Amino acid sequence: MKSFDLHSLFKACTLACILILSVVCNPILAQVKVNFDPKFKSPIIRGDFTMIGNTIVRLAQGTDGTEVAHNGDGVVFIDEDNDNETLNSSGATLVFSAENGALSSCTNVIYAGLYWAGRSASPNNFVDAVLPDGTIVPNRFQKDRIKFKKDGDSYVDVTADGILFPEGDPNDANNSRGMYVGYADVTDYLKSNGEGVYYAADIATTASADYGGLGVGYYGGWGLVVVYENPLMNTRYVLVYDGFAFVQGANSPENQFIIDIDDFQSTQSGPVNLKLGIMAGEGDKVDWGDYFKMKNTETGVYEELQHSNNDSYNFFNSSILTEGPRFPELEDNAGVDIATFHVSNDNNKFVDNNQTTASFEYGTNGDNYVIFNLAFAVDAYEPDLHPINQMVTPMPASGMFTAGSELDFLLELKNVGTEAASDGKVEIPIPDFVTIESVEVSQGSADVIGNTLVWDIGDIVLPENPLDAVAYMTYRVILSDCAEIMANDKTCNPTVSIDGRLSAKGLLTGSEINTSFIKEYSAGTSACEIAGTPVFDDISFGISISDCFDFTGAENLEVCTGDEVEIDFSDISGGISSYNWSADNSEIGIEASGT
Repeated sequence: MKSFDLHSLFKACTLACILILSVVCNPILAQVKVNFDPKFKSPIIRGDFTMIGNTIVRLAQGTDGTEVAHNGDGVVFIDEDNDNETLNSSGATLVFSAENGALSSCTNVIYAGLYWAGRSASPNNFVDAVLPDGTIVPNRFQKDRIKFKKDGDSYVDVTADGILFPEGDPNDANNSRGMYVGYADVTDYLKSNGEGVYYAADIATTASADYGGLGVGYYGGWGLVVVYENPLMNTRYVLVYDGFAFVQGANSPENQFIIDIDDFQSTQSGPVNLKLGIMAGEGDKVDWGDYFKMKNTETGVYEELQHSNNDSYNFFNSSILTEGPRFPELEDNAGVDIATFHVSNDNNKFVDNNQTTASFEYGTNGDNYVIFNLAFAVDAYEPDLHPINQMVTPMPASGMFTAGSELDFLLELKNVGTEAASDGKVEIPIPDFVTIESVEVSQGSADVIGNTLVWDIGDIVLPENPLDAVAYMTYRVILSDCAEIMANDKTCNPTVSIDGRLSAKGLLTGSEINTSFIKEYSAGTSACEIAGTPVFDDISFGISISDCFDFTGAENLEVCTGDEVEIDFSDISGGISSYNWSADNSEIGIEASGT
């Protein structure tokens, strides 16, 4: 990822000062305080991302009873949660995609990041609250913590583990004019709660006009980015980046930043669909000049982007464009921008087939703002190799094999994708109580290295019929005997799981392939399963040790209370480490266990 190049800017300023002596160069107009780095990178998934969020202030009313035009002229708190303990709050609805008939009940959250942002009159982490009647509550808010919940639940306190909380004069550009951003990973919370309405509350900001002299304005809001998967959805790469770059706009020359993203690979052929999500703070509806651009890969020129709620010359304009209702749902969100939108990628001009990088430029020649989150999803090509691991030896109804049994397995490799592959390799960790007795392969070579069975396959061809196996390995294992199991297993119920992974590289795309073994294919018996979908799982079974003991000659013992009973274990092969005693009459006074 390329971030702001300060060295290049100094060179440009130096040259400009030499050519035009009357120009005063100011290299601090744009300040990158936290570089834009990936917060989340997915492998290829069947899924997508979404964003929700809202503002917690609205524009105040002027003396004529209408809203003021700018948050610098005044904002007031929004409080939508019907909770007397919070002073500001707002809600938004999380909705998962129904692409290809996907059911939300079958959707799994992979990642969720909660962001909140604001600006206040305070030079430090603590912010006073001003109530509607003018009462001041000292240190009521803290910039690095908020409250968050799903509707119907109690709030949980969330403390930031990123991004930036500048301290000092909130009117000083070196302090990003007091703009701050907080972040917390809330994946586990979203996994448990799924779709629905979420609320955030007590976000630190000042509810008044900005009397600081610059009239930048106060704002506050929150955003949630959620990455999820569903077996019916299309394949995509999903990337989430965050950082902090303050863009100073007042009467300044145009300044700009570059965000480069990589580690994806678009689909091999055809149109490439592209989706963006973005969060920013302090973009104003009435202040123009801010933009967000994407690089045209054919011309090398950055072209302006826009969505249905903004303009290319006023990209950050206090608008929120997300799916699902918000509470409240305002047109002017007083400095909060959240948007998810599909980019018009005509003729694949921004992202072409097999492309692995993309570049964005943003800046201003008028408005102040801070951008802190960028999410990106692109159609992905997925090489499709199927390593199908099968037990040839019939599985007993009990799921248990006797100690010392020999078991045969067949690993078939199918290429159901659209390209051949190279550097194919299979690795099978050898579990306890298992020894590899023999191995045969159709190509390449196989050997036991350490405690792993390794099959170096080499090239994997693309067959005419994708149902045909292109390579196979048969292997026989032998289970440990009674003596070894009794000496090393303390549970008396040893279990074995056999699984492995296949790695390779696509010949055309260079895509890395790393997949676990397929046990079977789904019959599609539930709403969340597609018939024929691979079921990635191990092969598990138990080892019965009941045949390791000879209980012939057992006798019933009749004893009276207080009598001693001696049992001789010396003739048992291998000895015995412990025993459990059971009796019909618990009052006979004999210890239940011993050694």
